[in-house]
Amino acid sequence: FISTFDILMVLCYNLWRIFYEGYFMNKENHVNGLSLRNLSRILMICTFVVTVFLVASLFLLTSRYRKVEQSNKELLTLVSSANDLEYASDLLTEQVRYYVATKEEKYYHAYFKEVNETKSRERALATIKESVDDSDAVSNLESSLNESIELMNTEYYAFRLVIETSGFDINEYAEVKDVVLTDADKALSADEAQKKAIDLVFSAEYNGSKDRIEAGVTNCIDKLFELSDATLSTSNNRLVAIMVLQQLMIALLVIFLVIDFVVIYYKLVLPLDHSIEAIIQGHDLKVEGVKEFKTLSKVYNETKKKNETNNDRLNYEVEHDKLTGLYNRNGYDTLYHKLNLENTAYVLIDIDNFKKINDNYGHAVGDKVLKKVGNVLRKHFRSDDYLCRIGGDEFAVLLANCSEEIAEQLKEKGNKINVVLQSRDGGLPPVTLSIGIAFGNERDDTDSLFKKADKALYNTKNEGRNGVTIFSSDTNK
Repeated sequence: FISTFDILMVLCYNLWRIFYEGYFMNKENHVNGLSLRNLSRILMICTFVVTVFLVASLFLLTSRYRKVEQSNKELLTLVSSANDLEYASDLLTEQVRYYVATKEEKYYHAYFKEVNETKSRERALATIKESVDDSDAVSNLESSLNESIELMNTEYYAFRLVIETSGFDINEYAEVKDVVLTDADKALSADEAQKKAIDLVFSAEYNGSKDRIEAGVTNCIDKLFELSDATLSTSNNRLVAIMVLQQLMIALLVIFLVIDFVVIYYKLVLPLDHSIEAIIQGHDLKVEGVKEFKTLSKVYNETKKKNETNNDRLNYEVEHDKLTGLYNRNGYDTLYHKLNLENTAYVLIDIDNFKKINDNYGHAVGDKVLKKVGNVLRKHFRSDDYLCRIGGDEFAVLLANCSEEIAEQLKEKGNKINVVLQSRDGGLPPVTLSIGIAFGNERDDTDSLFKKADKALYNTKNEGRNGVTIFSSDTNK
């Protein structure tokens, strides 16, 4: 913590020295004001260093928190293990009591499965010994286990009393086989032997042993909590120290940000605001502010003139077809999605048998035919209609603010265009157009309106091409 603080203080001192000398004492180089580049570098370095420390402290905090979390999980595991010993002892008690009361073999076998196979008590003690160094916690749990093992002698005797008079196989478990009954107990009848067995496992002496087992487990758990409290206390102190360091890092980071903000605002943002206003109004930038910004302003003013001459040409080329001068697919997509389709007429056009023209006359003649079609369309439609070449020989005309009242006018216009295109101007072969027209409504979207126009166009082609079809739900299905 002290080393980190010293490093940050040295950085702050150097930052102030550069700021002071750069702003007030740099007269030899005729610099008026602070160099934004140098200050930005120093601030960036300082901010980076503080950020590194802050991130490192965050990782340290996360690591410490995970250790605390792991300690809590280990505590729960150990407490659970201690409780398992008591639970296993209670399980044995339940099985022996059920057996001597009912003589059902399942309780007899369940008892010895826990004793000889599961061994929950021994496993619980082994877990505690492996994880805990505290001798008191281990000794308390060992005393509970020893008490439980000692109590098993009484339980074995109770088993032998019942089995002796019930006809069960005494030799199945060595623990019961090795029990020696007194002569008096051997002379007992079956009912008397069962009653004595019940008395043994419900006696005050037996219950006292159970209480001592529970007390040992409870004392072990108390010791485990004491150990956990000590560990958590140490971890909490370290967490507090890390958080204090984080607060210092954040405070320094805020200071750097404030300095950065003040310098940038007065030396860059205000001149930038003036420049933005000039750009919005289309004026040249005023050369002001820091040296870097003055250079930028000069470069901007020089390139502004070049951009103004190139911008219109670039925009035109992006959205217009080079061959016909009509809108290309990009321009068509942009326009089509902006129109109010409810008041739009869609004219879809195909050049009839255009492939034959290319095959018979060559692609150069085909290109001239496309140009001719574009020019004829441009002459016959309004200047505010959108004429587009959307494919090789496919054209579209979008008429905004139109209704079906002009349907016949559009049909007549299409027929006139076909008449004009059948002339042999410039030695070009005559061509005809197949035209489909659809009018949008409030239910249409771009896809449905196109499909209606496409159906109308398909109808024209089916009827021999060289014509116009107006879409209607009755004639175009």
